[in-house]
Amino acid sequence: MILQRTLARFVRGLTLRSRATSAVGLVAISVSALALQSGTATGKERGPAAAVTPSFTCDLGSALGTPGTRVLPSGQLPTHITIMGTRYWDLTYTLAGIGQTGVPLVAVNGAILGPSGGLDDVGSYFLIPKFSALFGLPLPRAIDLFYDTLLVFGFLAGAVGFLVLYEKPLTRSVALVGLFALTVLAYHVGDVYVFFFLTAVIATPWTLVLMRSPEGSLMAVFLAMLGVLLGTANAVRGHAGTAALLFSCLLIFFQVSARTTRKLILFLCLLGGMVVPKLFFAREVARRDAFLSTQCPGYGTLSAQHPMWHVVFLGFGYLQNDYGISWSDGAAYQKVQSIAPGTTYGSVRYEQILRREVLQLVRQHPWFVFLTVTSKLGVVLALVALGINIGALAAISTPKPWAVELSFWTAILFSGLFALLAIPAPAYLLGLISFAVLYGIVSAGFFWESRCGERVSRAT
Repeated sequence: MILQRTLARFVRGLTLRSRATSAVGLVAISVSALALQSGTATGKERGPAAAVTPSFTCDLGSALGTPGTRVLPSGQLPTHITIMGTRYWDLTYTLAGIGQTGVPLVAVNGAILGPSGGLDDVGSYFLIPKFSALFGLPLPRAIDLFYDTLLVFGFLAGAVGFLVLYEKPLTRSVALVGLFALTVLAYHVGDVYVFFFLTAVIATPWTLVLMRSPEGSLMAVFLAMLGVLLGTANAVRGHAGTAALLFSCLLIFFQVSARTTRKLILFLCLLGGMVVPKLFFAREVARRDAFLSTQCPGYGTLSAQHPMWHVVFLGFGYLQNDYGISWSDGAAYQKVQSIAPGTTYGSVRYEQILRREVLQLVRQHPWFVFLTVTSKLGVVLALVALGINIGALAAISTPKPWAVELSFWTAILFSGLFALLAIPAPAYLLGLISFAVLYGIVSAGFFWESRCGERVSRAT
């Protein structure tokens, strides 16, 4: 209640336009901070390749994190935010690589030169070292501050958005409680998966707020900034911003009351914002590859994102089986090596082999595939129901516009694919749970705001 009064005082007395401007300003601050990080210490990080010494070793298998090629240090990680051990140590090697080569996204593990994160998405390996340099923090504190900042910003931006969207104290209270619970969950999940939470809690309330006045400039500016956020999120974790993109696009085209040309302009603002980080990170990856090719010509062109069929194949290890599949990178790697010894981990050939194995498994063992998928689906549906909660009754009692329903359920269904293709672990479910909780909040909002409005109209 104290939290609600505090935030309510912040937005009390503001017009809809000024409220929206304040929130867009918050997003602008975040985006500006990312831009500042990308430009910090350019002199040091863009140093000449001559800083590299001949003592470096070129070992592609170890550089890509091939299962069985390296042993990570044991012990508890020195961060309070949850982060995968492999990702923490890859960030450590990235800082060493920047210090010794002056090139972002290059890692040095001992004497082995390679791409930061191996086959991981590159975003966090660029942003967190920049964050560390910007604030002069050691890596553990930089990781904590980076993700803590995203969590706090996501909660505040979402909270202000819902306070602008709704007028009734009860609706606002439900929104703040649900948002706080979602933030706590995102904190416990941690790591790069925080971006699934961040994109959902910013896109949902503010798209609903600003579509009330689509002809103004605020919505175009917001969508451009949202696009930058979504593109950055996708660079940090593959498709972390895609569900929010689908949600926003469907609302723009089917719910916003505006001319077709205006809708197209809004869509282009969103798309244009996404293109900026995509081009930026593509440039940095190309620069990384160019540097590595001069030092280790045998590396060839390297991937900058997770291999898809590797994850899909391992997803069939969710249940115990007689096919030698388990949720372990080594299981997929050993399968490929048994078919084509010497195949490089994560290569195009590697992915082609696993794709063929997945399709063969579907054809030859459909019952096992059915049981595996339905087992995952049961977990997904249970979490959707739990996330929506009382919002389900509100949705039935007071139906929302069909375009709002379509937008939410498209985002929920897309977010559920990660758990169905991989495993229903919290990290893969955070986007799904986020949109389910937000759907419940918005459904409750439609119920209470419309019912209160009807009672006021009848009384007058």
